[in-house]
Amino acid sequence: MEPLKTKRLIFPQIMVVPLLMFDKCLFRLGYGGGFYDKSIKKHKKCFKKKEKPFITIGLAHSSQETDLLPHESHDMKLDFIVTEKELWSKKIISN
Repeated sequence: MEPLKTKRLIFPQIMVVPLLMFDKCLFRLGYGGGFYDKSIKKHKKCFKKKEKPFITIGLAHSSQETDLLPHESHDMKLDFIVTEKELWSKKIISN
């Protein structure tokens, strides 16, 4: 069943994002279509107005890391990438 139209919409402050590959700059290679990039951009803009954080987390295996992925202006960086070996953010947090 779908929620009633009279109910208030609730937006999550954390988004877990799938990926095929990632690089050290926290860009991800997705599955095509840009759906997550569009959603991330929309949510970040919305939460910035509310002065609340919106966090994106990519879950990956360390073998999915590559040195540098090509990216375009509409591609969104993730805030964190978690692998079985490391937690990546703007700098590596832990090994």
